[in-house]
Amino acid sequence: MTTSGWTITLLLLSLSSSASSSHLYINTPAPPPATSAHPPGGSEQDRCPLTISPSVLVIRFGDPVTLNCSVNQMNFEILGWEVSLVTKSGEKERPGFVAPVQFKGPPDPTMERFLVWNVERMTAWDINLTCFALSDQWQQCSLKLPVLVYIDPQLICPTKLQVREGERLSCEVRGNPPPFVTWYRNGEVVVLPARARREDAGKYTALARWLLELKNFTVEVEVLGGHGSTNSCDSYFLLLVVLIQIINCM
Repeated sequence: MTTSGWTITLLLLSLSSSASSSHLYINTPAPPPATSAHPPGGSEQDRCPLTISPSVLVIRFGDPVTLNCSVNQMNFEILGWEVSLVTKSGEKERPGFVAPVQFKGPPDPTMERFLVWNVERMTAWDINLTCFALSDQWQQCSLKLPVLVYIDPQLICPTKLQVREGERLSCEVRGNPPPFVTWYRNGEVVVLPARARREDAGKYTALARWLLELKNFTVEVEVLGGHGSTNSCDSYFLLLVVLIQIINCM
């Protein structure tokens, strides 16, 4: 199996406990087999005969995807999609990644046997996707789609980083799932200094192990003399502008 194949396999393992079928889907042009809401022939299947394709969604953050929900019994007259995002108070912390303020909702419910939802860009980290059907007796059944949104490791700092003596050398590599990161300098494993010194200047390399992939990032660090932060000059300038405005108004 190739490295990319192992990567896809490991991503799917995090959803295996909630998936009801062995047919899994990665966002590729070829559509995967669909999975029904319940085993064929069972009473639950008779009450809620929904099918979602793909049956499990593993998708890169920002990629498009097409979802299809269908019902195979005539006594269900309305078919629709429901979407809910994690509320702000319960949102998972992912520093360095900007969460979208809006997510385009699903299409309107239909009286057809199937309903396709074309998502232009998956820009939500934590999202619940559910297909529902309403029968002629006003009974509703639903089927939830397991979703995993992932992103490759990203460097969360400038590649040319300036810090002053005494400041913390702050730089991170983040992804979802989180990578295992090791920092190197001159071929040796190091820990980024909490209080930078002049001799800490130079090139640092971060080796990110993400699933079965390896990714390198290089950061060139310059340690400046003096005290305060590298943005202190801007702060003093803004303070000076405010003082001048106050004096002019007197």
